[in-house]
Order: sequence, then structure tokens, then C-alpha cells
Amino acid sequence: MWKVLAATMLALGLMLAPALAAFDPNRIVTAVDPAARTFSCQAKAGEVTYAYKATDSTVFRTAGARVKLRYIWNKGSLSDLKVGDVVTVQFHVRGGERIADRVAIYPKR
Repeated sequence: MWKVLAATMLALGLMLAPALAAFDPNRIVTAVDPAARTFSCQAKAGEVTYAYKATDSTVFRTAGARVKLRYIWNKGSLSDLKVGDVVTVQFHVRGGERIADRVAIYPKR
């Protein structure tokens, strides 16, 4: 009984793994292409740069006032994204492309 349950859970986990969203925190924006609705980010200068595609369902948030160690988030858009901004990207992979689901844009320090 336990073997069947374990095998079922393993198979279910393997089937759902590609559908789960990935998370890239504190990335530096290196390029923005509004016409193609894409942007590129890297963790630090000299590291690998990844390209993300924004869709109509991508949610952009910009950090507003800071209250008790947290930001009050405002609705944003791809046009708010600038080279040098620090962002956190939640994405999924479809057809080898990183599709951005949520993008949090942090204020300049």
C-alpha cells in the first residue's frame, strides 16, 4: 500500500514540476525592449543574463512608500522598467522561453 502511494506521489510530483513557477530575486535589469515586450536581467555584473518575456497577464508592481519594513506596492507596467533597476521576477518556462508572471520593481538606493 505504501509503495503504491509513494509511487503515485512521485509520478504526480514529476508531472507538475514543469508547471511550477520559478523565482529569481534581486536581479539587475540589463536591457528592456518595449516593442518585443522583453527584458533581460542578471544577478551581478559579469554573471549570466536571462531574457524574460512579458505578456498581457504579467503583473508589474512598483515599490511605493516603506512602512514597517515593507513596501506599499503600486500597480506598474513594462514602461516602468529601466536599465539598472533591481527586480524580482516570478516566471515559468514555456517552449524554452522564460515568461514573466510577476515582476516587482524596487526603488533605487
